[in-house]
Formats: sequence, C-alpha cells, structure tokens
Amino acid sequence: MDAAGLSNGSKTKGLGFLVAAYGVLEVYSGTNSSPWTMENFGADEDKAESARWYIKTAVAFSVAAGAFGSYLDGSPWPLVGTIAANAYMYWLYERALKRGEEAGSTGWLR
Repeated sequence: MDAAGLSNGSKTKGLGFLVAAYGVLEVYSGTNSSPWTMENFGADEDKAESARWYIKTAVAFSVAAGAFGSYLDGSPWPLVGTIAANAYMYWLYERALKRGEEAGSTGWLR
C-alpha cells in the first residue's frame, strides 16, 4: 500500500479504466464531427444517417479495443471504462442529432 492506502492492484484497475475511457474519446474525435456540429445538421436525414454510421463505427472499434485490452490485462476494467465512455458519447451524439432535428437544422445559414 502507498501513502493514500491504495494497493498496486487498485492503481492498475484505475489506470486501465481511465486509459480505456480516454481512448474512446480519441476514437470519437477521429471518426466524428463534434456534437455541436451534428446539432447543426440533425434535420438533414442523409447527414444524420451518415453521422450515425460513424458513431456505430466508433462504438465497434473502441469496444473491440477495450475487450482486447481487458484480455491482455486480465482485468475487466479497460472494458468497463470503454463501455462507460461509449454510453456517455452515444447519449451525447444522439442528443445533438435529436436537438438538430427538433430545431429543423440542416446546416449553417449564410
């Protein structure tokens, strides 16, 4: 145990969770526009459908990476972090698309 009362195993679990959760954010940033951007075209059915395909791609890739990380680490925590971050990101992006749809937003006005 260290001065904070944490064992090395606890530190490893926390690190596995944190790294995996932040890895999810990296996957989303590499495959998707921001939620704010998606909110600005949520009423455009073709663009929203395309955005959802990329969201699904981000979920699939990051969950596969989290599962493999858990396998290599012999711990469920990388997968738990991956699932938690994906739940939040999925909610965030779907909320943005729905808000854009409700507002009738199909893009930026000039």
